[in-house]
Parts: sequence; structure tokens; C-alpha cells
Amino acid sequence: MGRFDSLLAVAGLLGSLAVLVAARSVEPDPSGRGTHERLGLAPCSFLMRTGKPCLTCGMTTAFAHMARAEPLGALRANPLGAALFLGALATPWWCVRSLRLRRSPLAFLDAPRARVWLPVGALVLLLNWGWMLLRAEGRA
Repeated sequence: MGRFDSLLAVAGLLGSLAVLVAARSVEPDPSGRGTHERLGLAPCSFLMRTGKPCLTCGMTTAFAHMARAEPLGALRANPLGAALFLGALATPWWCVRSLRLRRSPLAFLDAPRARVWLPVGALVLLLNWGWMLLRAEGRA
């Protein structure tokens, strides 16, 4: 394990913990979107311009719900956000494990099946966005 891998593991550990703390500290917006604004971030310009949710609309709200053990609220806000929260929850443990075993936290990317993860992830993101767009149409 080189210095870069160690720094990457520490950054992953601290970054994921910061995300989890932020998710717990912010109250989920009842509308299912806009929770990120409570963290001082700007409103979604895509949503403002088009009236349609962007690829990540509702993710912060989903994280805030999941941090409160409210999976149904998280799924309503953004199904993929609920799933990604579980990944964020596992990340500190993965990074500590990587440091203990002196392995890169990205070593799993060397597996042959890792080549399919990126296209599958992109497809899941697009399907989630389609679902969010369909739900938004139902509200209109």
C-alpha cells in the first residue's frame, strides 16, 4: 500500500463520516427536495429552469431520512439515494479495513467484473431519474 492509497483511505473515511454527520444534522424537507439548501447549498438550477427533477434531486433528503432510520421517507424522496446511503454507511468500515490490511481501498476495481459496474451504475442512475421524472409528472 502506497502513500496515495493510505491518503485515499483516510480521505474516504473522513469524507464518508462527514456526509453521515451532515445527513443526521439536517432535517429532511417535507417536499422531498431542497434539503441540501439547509446545508447552505444553492437551489437546484435544473429544477428551477425546467420544473423537472435533476439526476440527484431528493438525494440529500433521502440521506437525511435514512440517517433517521426512515427508509420509506428516503425511498419516496429518491430510491437511489436510499441505496447510496447504505454505501456511505459501509465506506468508513471499508476504509479502515483497507488501512488495516494495507490494501488500496480501490483494489476491488481490479476484478474483471468491475468493468460492468460503471455501465450498470449509469443505467441505474438513469432508471432512477426516469422514475423521478414519472413521479414528478404525476404531481403536476
